[in-house]
Amino acid sequence: MRPLELTFSGLRSYISRQHIDFRDHTLVGITGETGAGKSSIFIAINFALFGACTFEAPTPKVLIADGGDGTLAVELVFEARGKEWKVSRRLSKKSTNSHHRLEAVDGSETRLGRDATNTRIQQLIGLDQKTFVRAVLLRQGKFEQLLHASPAERAHMLKGLLGLDILDTISRQARDRRDALVPRLHKLRERKAALIQDPRAAATQAATQIGQADEQIKQLGAAQEQLADIDTRRADAENERTRLLELIGKLASIMETGAPEQLKKLAELDDTIAVMDGALVAELIPLRQQRDDLLTHLGDRRPGGPLADVPATAATGLGQLGELIEREADARSRYDTETAELRAAESGASGAREQAGKLAMLRKDTEQDRKDAADREGDLDRQLDAWRAALRDVRDLTTRVSQLTQQLRDRRSDHSAAAEKLEQQRAAEEEAHQAVTAAEETLEGQKRLNAAAYAAAGLQPGDACLICDHELPDGFAPPHAPGLHDAEQAVKKARAHAKREADLTTAALSKERETYTVAEQKAAQLTDASEQARTAFTVLTQQLGAIDLDRHDDHNLAPHIELLTAAREQTTAKATHLEEIRDNAAKAAAIVGAIDKDIAGRTAQLKEVHSQVAALHKRITTLMQQIPAEYRPEQPTTELVTRLRDQATADRLRLGEQWSTLTQLSTEIDVLETRREQLVEKRADQVTTPAKQSQQRMLDVSSAHAALAALLQTPPATQLDLTADLAAQAQWAADLKDLAKDALDAGRARTGHISSLLERLADEAAAITSNAPTGGKPIRTAYDDAVGRRAIAVETYDTALAQIPVMDDLVRRIQSTQPHLDGLTALIDLLGNGKFGAAVVQERQQTLLGAATAIIRGMTLGRFAFGPDFQIFDAHTGSLRDVKTLSGGETFQASLALALAVVEQASSSGGKAESLFLDEGFGSLDQTALTYALDALSTQVAAGRLVVVISHMLAVAQHVPALLRVSNTAAGSTVRWATDAELLELADDPGAGPLHT
Repeated sequence: MRPLELTFSGLRSYISRQHIDFRDHTLVGITGETGAGKSSIFIAINFALFGACTFEAPTPKVLIADGGDGTLAVELVFEARGKEWKVSRRLSKKSTNSHHRLEAVDGSETRLGRDATNTRIQQLIGLDQKTFVRAVLLRQGKFEQLLHASPAERAHMLKGLLGLDILDTISRQARDRRDALVPRLHKLRERKAALIQDPRAAATQAATQIGQADEQIKQLGAAQEQLADIDTRRADAENERTRLLELIGKLASIMETGAPEQLKKLAELDDTIAVMDGALVAELIPLRQQRDDLLTHLGDRRPGGPLADVPATAATGLGQLGELIEREADARSRYDTETAELRAAESGASGAREQAGKLAMLRKDTEQDRKDAADREGDLDRQLDAWRAALRDVRDLTTRVSQLTQQLRDRRSDHSAAAEKLEQQRAAEEEAHQAVTAAEETLEGQKRLNAAAYAAAGLQPGDACLICDHELPDGFAPPHAPGLHDAEQAVKKARAHAKREADLTTAALSKERETYTVAEQKAAQLTDASEQARTAFTVLTQQLGAIDLDRHDDHNLAPHIELLTAAREQTTAKATHLEEIRDNAAKAAAIVGAIDKDIAGRTAQLKEVHSQVAALHKRITTLMQQIPAEYRPEQPTTELVTRLRDQATADRLRLGEQWSTLTQLSTEIDVLETRREQLVEKRADQVTTPAKQSQQRMLDVSSAHAALAALLQTPPATQLDLTADLAAQAQWAADLKDLAKDALDAGRARTGHISSLLERLADEAAAITSNAPTGGKPIRTAYDDAVGRRAIAVETYDTALAQIPVMDDLVRRIQSTQPHLDGLTALIDLLGNGKFGAAVVQERQQTLLGAATAIIRGMTLGRFAFGPDFQIFDAHTGSLRDVKTLSGGETFQASLALALAVVEQASSSGGKAESLFLDEGFGSLDQTALTYALDALSTQVAAGRLVVVISHMLAVAQHVPALLRVSNTAAGSTVRWATDAELLELADDPGAGPLHT
């Protein structure tokens, strides 16, 4: 991981936005006053990568700057795995929501959320936060963490730094791949087990079974066809025999009949009836002639003729017409009388209507006057209510201004107390931080002073001294460092106290901001209320003149109240006058209404009489059109109508006498016709009906004989001629009876021949059945079984053919998957017990110690080297030393050499440590050691890595080609690149001490 650009704001002492571009830089120094915010730059990088603090803290929100907007925002562009990435994070004191986003600069990938972002970043840089702050970001006072780490912790750190965590990834991927392959292989085997065990053999066997079934089906099919032919012939023979027996039985049962003799007797009776009918016809002829002559004379006035009812209709219509003429005359007289009375009533109504109209207009004008007076009264009343409400509002606003003024004084007093408390708490926090610094410096001094005590721990009299290599004398006891525990406890107490003070400062700041906000809100409310009160008072003064808010509303509104009283009196007077006018108008309207009602009644009655006259006239006209033309009067007068009615009555009587004669002739004719009908009935009963019965019996014999003759293929008898006389029909019946007897004899002979044929067909069917391959089953059952076996064999054959490529593919896939699965299992077993990984880490660790030895030898002129277990070999004594025995400067040199070696080894072995961040530590080196340490850093820069160093040392600032300068102002810390002039000034400075004091 290599940082390229860093942008942050609202972080610790940095309030405003800061931007640092690390591109084109390899060795960078950071300088500034103590407490200016140099280490916060490293904290920003750490927060961008991991979203956490570099130190123990309950929440990352402790990094949010005081005095800002309460928001911490960090954005880091870095390079990892050959691609540029941008991570951005944001926290707020005011919200529980936070922003975490990682995206590839080329837009190919994006992760959102804290967990997703952290996981992906750890994958990209190969380090978790604990390893990062121990080996890549060496914090102030924490350089020796990698050096002093336990073997297990050191192995975990080196695996990430040197890229050896790929072994864990390989093991996990192999296990995931194996876990994915096992169910897939199981499914392949399940699919194989679901198929036919040997599809090729099954297909061959099914093909043989199909051939056998086809042969049996062929034989059984031929036998079925032969049996079907025999069944058809047998059925035809049985049907013919059955039909013959049926026809023979039918003909035999109906041919014994006396129909021929009966027909001969009926012919003789028919001749007698014909003679009697001729005598009756001779009497009817003259009577019919007389009736026809009378009907011709009557013409259309015969009974039922179109003019038969003309005289009677004319007499009735003329009687009704006379009555209607008299009623019309009476109705016309009534109409004239009532018309004269209506005109007299309408003349008297005009004066009453004129008087009522005048009163209505006067009432309307008076109502408008009363309404105008009431509106004026309402306007004055509503205006008074509005002014009373405005006076109340002004009084309320005045009271509100007084209350807000007092509240503002109280809130400003609260803010002053909170601000004073904040200043006191900040001073207490600063004292606590100074106490922490003093306690840490005391502890560090004790550690250096007691290095010898740590080195001698565990030595006994007679052991070799680790410094001079001489034998320790009798009575030797390792020196004791009683002050170290007390110093460590003092540091812990000081830090705890500083944390409490910091929390109190945060609370005090929050309280100060809260009281300030409340005071400002009250001030804004007071301004608004004062402006509203002034505006409302000005408006009332303009409307009412001078007003006194301390006096009653009636005093300020007295003139307007008087105006309202006068308006009310005027409204009452106009209302009284309006009631009088309304009474007079109502009386006049009532008179007009009564007159109008009388006129309306007379008009309706007149219309009714006129309607009666019109209706009577219309009825007279209609009735005249209904009277026959020969009796219709030209003018509907009473005398003419009476004369025409008498004439119609006489014509009706004369016509009645002629109708009576016609009726007598018709009666005589009906008697003769009845006697003829009786003869017809006698012929029907005694001749026609018996003849039909005999004819039907012989027709049945003819039909039965024809059916039997057709079946025997012999000529049929002749057909009965129903138009011939009964004598000819009797002879036809005798001939038919003889033919029927001959047909019966021929039918019985044919029936015996058919019975012999049926016996031969039964013998043939039995022979065919015995020769067919049925296996003892009926032929149809045996045929269906063969077809079923063939269908099963075909299905098996098709299934087997379809499963052959599937089976071949499954066998191939199983055979190719199993070796791969076995290899994955072996790889998991190799990496799973940890021995292989531990061996690789041990080998890389020795290589790392070799590289670190080369670096530390260069920094110490060959004095120090690393032993196999991270011990230090001291060439001055020729022995190994525990790292606890090193002084502060020696510890820094060893830690720096180890860190630089880690960077070299990580880069050469594909690891991910491409940057190094050093926070102080150079102050413990003398000038020579400092020079060699800076040379070692330059070697890393020459390899293309980024090294960022925080230091107060002038020599460090002079050594780096790029310098960041951190300043602390009233508006917060700022960071900028040193100018070329500033770099030249530093280079010319001959001093070797610190840059800042």
